[in-house]
Amino acid sequence: MQEHSRFYKKYGYTAGAATLAVTNPLWVAKTRLQVQHMGNRPAGRPLYRNTFHCLATMARQEGVGRLYR
Repeated sequence: MQEHSRFYKKYGYTAGAATLAVTNPLWVAKTRLQVQHMGNRPAGRPLYRNTFHCLATMARQEGVGRLYR
């Protein structure tokens, strides 16, 4: 039983890290999409068209590390 709990713990940590790596950029993009019309930006064309466009623009202009802030 002790031997199995090590594997379960390792798999749990791996699943948690994978979940964080995938979902955190999506949460950052969701937040940016929600607030893109607030602030000092002039009315008219939005900065981001959709989630993929938001992620690609952020990675290209600000670097991939910015997706995890």
